[in-house]
Amino acid sequence: MSTGYQPWAQWIGVETIAMLYVRVMDTWGGARSDPKPGCIDAAMGAAYNAELYSPENDQEGFVSGLIFACYLLFYLTSKHCYIDGNKRIAWACMTFVLLNFGLTIKASEDEVVEFCLAISKGEIENGASVVSWVSEKLVSVA
Repeated sequence: MSTGYQPWAQWIGVETIAMLYVRVMDTWGGARSDPKPGCIDAAMGAAYNAELYSPENDQEGFVSGLIFACYLLFYLTSKHCYIDGNKRIAWACMTFVLLNFGLTIKASEDEVVEFCLAISKGEIENGASVVSWVSEKLVSVA
C-alpha cells in the first residue's frame, strides 16, 4: 500500500485499482491474486514520470494526466503485477482515468484485445506507442 503523498493519486490510487481489479475479475473471471509487492506503486510512479518528462507535456492543449493514463496501461500490462487479469485491469485503470477527464476510447473490443495482447507480448515496446494509439482513438463523452 502507498504511504505518503503520491502525486498520481489525483487521478487514481491503489485503493481504486484494488476495487477495479475485484470488479474485473468478478465480471470476466480468472484466478484472483494480490499484486506483487510494490508492483502497482512502481507502475504508477513510472507512468507519472513519463507524464512529467514526455515531450507532449509541453504541447498547447495538453490534457494533464493523459500521458499518465496511457503509460499506466503500458506498465500495468507489461509488469504483470497479478497472476491473472493484467491486461484487463490495465485497460480498466486507463479508462477510469480517461473518464474522469470526460474522455473515452472509440475502438472495437477486438481492437482493444489485439492492442493489449501486443503490449503483453512485447510487440509494443514503449509507452509512447500507447500514447499514439490512444490519442487516435480518443473521443469526448461530455
